[in-house]
Amino acid sequence: MAQKIHLRATSTKSVCSSAPADAGRVRSNARSTYGNIPASLLASPDDFRAAADADRCAHCAGMFTEVMNRRRALSGKPAYANAMTKELA
Repeated sequence: MAQKIHLRATSTKSVCSSAPADAGRVRSNARSTYGNIPASLLASPDDFRAAADADRCAHCAGMFTEVMNRRRALSGKPAYANAMTKELA
């Protein structure tokens, strides 16, 4: 099984191994499969967008727009309709 690139939620967690908590923080969602992802496979949103579709984690890709809109709401920015293309809603 090939290693996939995951969207970084915190310095040590991926989006697929975390769940939203209050005030922009995340907590573990008990997915032990994704609990020990190497730091080299955790990517920033820009690096995640630049990665090929086949190299991205499907869980992180599915939650990408939701996660980016949550982050943008914390700083008062408008929401994305599609975060991969940066198209605004």
